[in-house]
Amino acid sequence: MVDVGDDAEVPNLRRRSERLVGEAADGNLLINRAVQGPTVC
Repeated sequence: MVDVGDDAEVPNLRRRSERLVGEAADGNLLINRAVQGPTVC
């Protein structure tokens, strides 16, 4: 007997954590850009 409910939640949690990590990375980039000023890429 497989409990599908728990399995269904795992990808959602993983996706949510990845999104949080992505948002944190974007936030750090924005903060670094604001502190360092405009950078030439």
